[in-house]
Amino acid sequence: MKLTVKTGKLQKLRTHLLAVFLFEETRTIDEWLTELNEITGNRLSELLKMRDFKGELNETLLIYTPERSPVRRVLLVGMGKKREFNAEKVRQVFGTASRNARDKKLKRFTLCLEGVTVPELTKGELAHAAVEGALLSLYQFIKFKTEDIKKYTIVNEIVLFALNRMNYKELCAGVEMGKLFAEATCYARDLASYPGNVVTPTYLANEAKAIAAKCGLKCSIFDEKKLMQLKMNALLGVAKGSNEPPRLIILEYNCGNDKADTVAVVGKGITFDSGGISIKPAKKMEEMKYDKCGAAAVLAVMKLVKQLQPPVNVTGIVASAENLPSGKALKPGDIVTTYSGLTVEVINTDAEGRLILSDALAYTIDKFKPDAVIDLATLTGAVIVALGHYATGMLGNNPGMLKKVMTAAQKSGEMVWELPIYPEFDEHLKSNVADIKNSNGPGAGTIFGAAFLRKFVKKTPWVHLDIAGTAWDVKEKSYLPKGPTGVGVRLLGVLLKDWKL
Repeated sequence: MKLTVKTGKLQKLRTHLLAVFLFEETRTIDEWLTELNEITGNRLSELLKMRDFKGELNETLLIYTPERSPVRRVLLVGMGKKREFNAEKVRQVFGTASRNARDKKLKRFTLCLEGVTVPELTKGELAHAAVEGALLSLYQFIKFKTEDIKKYTIVNEIVLFALNRMNYKELCAGVEMGKLFAEATCYARDLASYPGNVVTPTYLANEAKAIAAKCGLKCSIFDEKKLMQLKMNALLGVAKGSNEPPRLIILEYNCGNDKADTVAVVGKGITFDSGGISIKPAKKMEEMKYDKCGAAAVLAVMKLVKQLQPPVNVTGIVASAENLPSGKALKPGDIVTTYSGLTVEVINTDAEGRLILSDALAYTIDKFKPDAVIDLATLTGAVIVALGHYATGMLGNNPGMLKKVMTAAQKSGEMVWELPIYPEFDEHLKSNVADIKNSNGPGAGTIFGAAFLRKFVKKTPWVHLDIAGTAWDVKEKSYLPKGPTGVGVRLLGVLLKDWKL
């Protein structure tokens, strides 16, 4: 999509729709609104006077301008109370405006930045948030649609308009950054949306190769033979029930500074999760194509880092398999020896995510010796019980690293909430026949999953993000349409871009 920044006088602007954003406190015509009022044939002043438009958050009202006006429509969008307005609400209102414009079958429209202010944001940061909201709101997954395809409007261009040219370069930089973050997020959404008969572990491996070739990253793909050599029996075990072979996928970005930190991001890539022998109920099982959302986020982040050029080396690792039942499948009661040497009693084959991550995390730390590790996984349904679909569960072993992730989450608008991993939880990991077990039954399921993973990260600063509640099925926001959200991409993008030694 083409994004254009324009500055100048409103009277010289030509557009089918101009979206203008107003606070609840806007009661009269002043300053730049005088120009806008003239364009609307004084209808704006009447609307404000009569309080037909109150400016409540995401409230909209469409004004058709006089016949010969170069601005054919003015869409008023409410920003709510000025003191409560923040970057997240910038995303929301620009998403609301963009979806309204698309609903009018418009392929090109204009979003006005004038009057949109958040004291703690620079002009560039504000433009970044605005573009994220606009582009993310327009996401559609229609690759498999064949009937009535013309009813889906594809927006070709968005113009960002401001009166003052003084901040032009800063606005352009913010627009470009917002576009990078939004496109990476939509790439993750696409990967997550593809069904299991399209996206397999081999497909993800080929995607990684394509990313590496395009972005100049180092890529390594471990097939079954290599995984057997490395004794990654947990990953191999999960894949036994499927005809699709597992893959461990590695992408490496080097920032060119020998003294720079290395951060590893590890994603769970179960391309379809039936639960295995501990099979899931049929209801909503089709959504288990989303069990690869952690992997999708990691691949998207690796596309993004090459463009962001962060001051840190980044290693992206995806453990990918299909979890299906068969005569060869892993069974409850089986014992597997992981890459780290720890033995695991499999209590529940539907707790497979922690198994594949155990090998991936242990190998990552052993091979790359990163200064920090973040894993993303649709690990437990229990996190939905704890946090609903509003926040990602965050757990870890290092307060400083947890704080960094929390800061990035707040800046990106992807909410997280920390849950504890008390030492007492290690008692629940104990097995009578192996070193540890992969499930402990009901109660604190999210924390138990993280306590299990902690066994494989040693003392490396580590954060676990359980995205099972935020990867899909969230309450629809203006910039979060139905389907997968691409959660984690923007958070990690901010974390890596702002990384400080």
